[in-house]
Amino acid sequence: MRKIIYIIVVFIIAGCSSDSYTGYSENDFRTGTKSNISIDSVKYYYRDGGGVTTFTSQYNDYIISGTVTANDRSGNFYRVFMLEDHSGAIEIKAGLYDLYSLFPVGRKVFVKITGLTLGQEDGMYQLGLQPTYGSSYETEYISSALLVDKHIIRDIYTGVPVSEETRISDLTDDHIGRLMKIDGLKLDNGGEETWAYSSNETYNGLPGEKDIKARDINGDSIYVYTSGYADFALDKTPSGDISITGIIMKRGRSYRIKFRNEYDIETN
Repeated sequence: MRKIIYIIVVFIIAGCSSDSYTGYSENDFRTGTKSNISIDSVKYYYRDGGGVTTFTSQYNDYIISGTVTANDRSGNFYRVFMLEDHSGAIEIKAGLYDLYSLFPVGRKVFVKITGLTLGQEDGMYQLGLQPTYGSSYETEYISSALLVDKHIIRDIYTGVPVSEETRISDLTDDHIGRLMKIDGLKLDNGGEETWAYSSNETYNGLPGEKDIKARDINGDSIYVYTSGYADFALDKTPSGDISITGIIMKRGRSYRIKFRNEYDIETN
């Protein structure tokens, strides 16, 4: 009899959940936490001459907040998630696997940045740990679940993030990290290649990333980046006009866009 009662109780508790990833209800995420600095204001410490900055208690225990706009669910992002507020966006180098189960797109998140390091890679601002001696990177992954819980607070689900529409010619470095949508694009060699390289196409036998150039009607171009480990890496690229939604990146002087899943590509 006790076994039957136990099964019924577990079923009732599970049935009360509204979060498809964690089993918590939305009321469990109402933390009451408040931010006290914008993402763009945090970038100021790097951008205006400070360079790599490790935040200590002298920075007034800053807390940023924003909405998760991209994560590692499809494999095109690796051990990071993107956080965006009204002022800008930043990459959070949490360093855990399957981050989408903790930080789904649309979740409001607070980040306590005291003890974290602000750096940059190819124009993308990042928050992570201080790099180890001799590292070529300005930040390292947090990686520890305990530290992730210490610094990153999950709050309520705010809804599907709405991308901002733009044109290639209007892109600036202020858009790096933001979720954007660009219409009227056509891929070079569209329909003739896959989004990324298979293990049979690379010298080391591992899946390889690829940048595919996309052009608009004015001849302006942007590269579409895809990791060789993305779920859609070996899908054929579409021919014809497309719209792309994704995170804006940059390498050298060229802007790139990294889409999150196959639904970010719309054929016209």
